[in-house]
Amino acid sequence: MQPTFKLSSAAIGAAVLCLTLSARAATPATTPDPAAQGAFSAESTLNAGTRGSDISLNVGVRGAGSVRYGPQNLFDRRHFTRSTDNNAGKYVGMPRTFYVQASLAY
Repeated sequence: MQPTFKLSSAAIGAAVLCLTLSARAATPATTPDPAAQGAFSAESTLNAGTRGSDISLNVGVRGAGSVRYGPQNLFDRRHFTRSTDNNAGKYVGMPRTFYVQASLAY
C-alpha cells in the first residue's frame, strides 16, 4: 500500500516560511502487528531575516529523536560575533556556516 502524507501546518509570518509534513506508512489490513506502522515528521523553515542576505534554510526529521541541518548566512559577506556581552567588541565571523543539531527524547 502507498504511504499517506499530510501537510499539518503551513505558516508565513515575519519573513519566515515554515512547512511541516508528516507521513505514515500504510500497512495491509491483514497485518496483525500494529508495530509495523511507522511515522515521521519532516519540517523545513526558510528565514529571510531583516536583510536579504540573512537567508537561512533549516531541514529536519522528527520522531523519537530529531536531526536538523542547514546552512546559515548564504549571501552575507560580513558577519560579526560579539566577544562578550560587557563590551562592544566585535570579531569577524564566517559568512557561511552549516550546522547539524541532533536530539533524542527519552
